Amino acid sequence: MIAAMPAPQNLFIFAAQYDTDVDLAASVVIKTSVVALLLLPMWVALAH
Repeated sequence: MIAAMPAPQNLFIFAAQYDTDVDLAASVVIKTSVVALLLLPMWVALAH
């Protein structure tokens, strides 16, 4: 079931499970999601 989740979610789950830097994992998930939301319209515009 974990393999079917989006990659950022897996990062957060593994960080929590292995008790590593959960705050860093959450920060990476948020930042990469924001960047993806900003770049996606640009990629669609370039494809047309």
